[in-house]
Amino acid sequence: RFVLLNGNEVSTFAPPQGHPLRALGHERLAALLAAGAENAHAWNASLSDEQFAWLAGEIAQAKAAGEKVIVMNHFPVHPPCEHDMWDRERIVALLSAQENVVAYLNTQGSNVPLPKADAAPAAGDAKAGDAAAAAPVKDAAGGSADTQAATAQGPAAPK
Repeated sequence: RFVLLNGNEVSTFAPPQGHPLRALGHERLAALLAAGAENAHAWNASLSDEQFAWLAGEIAQAKAAGEKVIVMNHFPVHPPCEHDMWDRERIVALLSAQENVVAYLNTQGSNVPLPKADAAPAAGDAKAGDAAAAAPVKDAAGGSADTQAATAQGPAAPK
């Protein structure tokens, strides 16, 4: 099951002026700035509590149906970096605790494997900015497949 998130939902730029989610975006950014968070930037954003609950429900429905889940979003959530969702901690906690979530793909930065709740970081884990990060992933049929998430490159220049 593919689940696409609206990562700009709670932000200082996407909701229209005067919208409650824009006001919430300013509140969340102010709290992160006060805490000195590395991802406290106006270009980042977060999920609403409603969208987060919807995500948890989608994962639960997929699990009940025996489906694997791939979550997609513009913003990264792991490893921690300045471009992460403002609510990265709760997103990582939810996704890493679910055995049927097999990947989180984002369009900004590098795609790297999520840590599992019971796993300690291994030596040499990928860091933000790496060109590619490899991770074993179970395919939809439950088989093991080695996959590699790499930063996207445009078409080769003509010769």
